[in-house]
Amino acid sequence: MDDEVIHIRAGTNLTTVKWSGVATPGMVQVQQAQPVEWNFAEGFIDEDENQFLDDQPYIVSVAEIDKTPAEQAVQGKDIIHWTGPGTNQSIEVNVGTEDRPKVIRIGATLSPQERQQYVNLLREFEDVLAVDYRDMKGIPPEIVEHRIDLLPNTRPLRSQRYRLNPNYAERVKKELDKLLEARFIYPVETPAWLSPIVVVPKKNEKLRICIDYRKLNASTVTDAFLLPYIDLMLESVAGQEMYSFMDGFSGYNQVSVAERDREKTAFITEWGAFAYRVMPFGLKNAPSTFQRVVTTTFEEYLNEFMQTYLDDFTVYGSRTDHLGHLRNCLEKCRRFSISLNPDKSVFGVSSGVLLGHIISKDGLLPDPAKIDAILQMEAPNGSNIRMERGLPGRL
Repeated sequence: MDDEVIHIRAGTNLTTVKWSGVATPGMVQVQQAQPVEWNFAEGFIDEDENQFLDDQPYIVSVAEIDKTPAEQAVQGKDIIHWTGPGTNQSIEVNVGTEDRPKVIRIGATLSPQERQQYVNLLREFEDVLAVDYRDMKGIPPEIVEHRIDLLPNTRPLRSQRYRLNPNYAERVKKELDKLLEARFIYPVETPAWLSPIVVVPKKNEKLRICIDYRKLNASTVTDAFLLPYIDLMLESVAGQEMYSFMDGFSGYNQVSVAERDREKTAFITEWGAFAYRVMPFGLKNAPSTFQRVVTTTFEEYLNEFMQTYLDDFTVYGSRTDHLGHLRNCLEKCRRFSISLNPDKSVFGVSSGVLLGHIISKDGLLPDPAKIDAILQMEAPNGSNIRMERGLPGRL
């Protein structure tokens, strides 16, 4: 095979360089590596560590590329969260009570002794796990509050409500009642701002009530705090021996909205107008606010044995150290009142799906389920404008 030239980042271990094409994932065997510019030719490769040392881009001459399709590459492997055949890498254990169960999943490949250690740890931190709104404590407002700062000379806007699908009405009312009971929302009479709701069916057949905050967002000052680079995050996590994948329970709702800004979140329904006490989905700067608080919370662990992307928390590392690292993470969650969703979390596994990619000690692959979804999409033909406008987001 002829040599192929690709670009990779400095700091990438030469033994785990990946071919990043969606249709041709696989490992890359590096024949030689040199910086792009000749004047960086010396002193930037540590032969003992087999690693690039500076921040310059490199051209890598590749001797052989394994272009096995992802679907074939994962055959015969048990990969947590992947929907392919024969995947059963976890077992379920109730760490709650019979009256109020909290079922967690731990790695099926753990030894009996390791399994008991993980169960004991998660029972110790059972208060961090939330199965409904009643279990959520909420991050204290003295740690973080979401603020909605408006552009100068902004005038409040009140929108009319959208027509609600009659088949959803009863279920929407129940969801509103749950939010009222949890004190996430409260009734308002004459708010200056008013936004309509949009009902979105979820995969579990439940409904998500979204608020169309486009007019409010257009008048909101942008928060410049950026989300992590996904590619760098995946590179640091891939190739490890042990993983725990955790998901925040109703993530954004764990952050309070500053009292002065709450009526700006008001929304209109068939049953009246309500405003949020907690940060709802759909606000312009909500991702920045949440990423800032989780980055601050886990700062000392990031890039050492943990990564966070919004409410997706990943602990990774060696098998011997993993339990201690997981304890550190759970202690931080308890200290800052961050609640985890046991239904979407798994602990002590050797592989899993993170941000649309399969990660394991063998490296990194695109999730075959995502690839299949793209391959099965109809080609744009100009007749369905709505579908074509949504195409970039699905990719």
